[in-house]
Amino acid sequence: MSPGILQHRIAEHFYQSLAIQDFQKALETPGKSLGQQGVNALLLAALLLNMIAFTLPHQDNGAEDDPKSSWVFSFREDRLGWLALQAGLRPLSISLSPYLDKTVAFLDPIMFGHGKAGWREIRKFQSLSIVPESWIREFKLKNESIGCKSNNADQNEIFGPAMIALAHLRSIHSQQSTILFNWVFLIKIHGDLKYLLYNRDERALWLLGYWLGLMCRYDGVWWCERRARRDYEAVRIRLHELHLSERAGVDGLYWKDIMQELEDAPALTGREI
Repeated sequence: MSPGILQHRIAEHFYQSLAIQDFQKALETPGKSLGQQGVNALLLAALLLNMIAFTLPHQDNGAEDDPKSSWVFSFREDRLGWLALQAGLRPLSISLSPYLDKTVAFLDPIMFGHGKAGWREIRKFQSLSIVPESWIREFKLKNESIGCKSNNADQNEIFGPAMIALAHLRSIHSQQSTILFNWVFLIKIHGDLKYLLYNRDERALWLLGYWLGLMCRYDGVWWCERRARRDYEAVRIRLHELHLSERAGVDGLYWKDIMQELEDAPALTGREI
């Protein structure tokens, strides 16, 4: 269907609403009632709906690709509505944790092909040891191995899992068959991280912006390319406007380092998996 034809957009929204209604009914069903097969189907549906929700909506004036039209610069209360389904993956996966190992084993061949470890491989990484020191220090995470202490333990809970995911994802070779590895980052989005994004916290913006930069490595993917490129550029513009690298002391130095990493993210090449 062409997004430029009104009738096609109406039909698309109609079928999306039906799918979401069925999805909501499944969400309201206890895991015990769903059983393993039901949980498998629910999480597969969640992933497919997330792809649709991630696509960039068509605008009649053709301005949807302009970084200034991004949620990053918007003051609408629903500006992060597109992230609602994505951020919901984390509480959903937590609530279904007794079934998750078998569900991941079920999904991996579908998403990555037979013989591929897929998300099972990424789930092995739980330690900040793979996270660059400059990230840890700027985000004020607690990591005794580099002598970094935090007065706020919540920082590790909010930022830590997402940063571990990013540190691993940036090492993955950006071929089309690996794009869904990047979905693991969305599963790590803490509720407070979404709140920080809503308020345009610079650390939260950098974190999501870096992930969007990694997503920019995948050319021609219909459901993500345009949003990833637009919102990545929007985050870059916003953070540069804040002159973070000019802050006094080591804070400015750390920001200089991680801003360069943000610039480099779309060009990273990783290893085969």
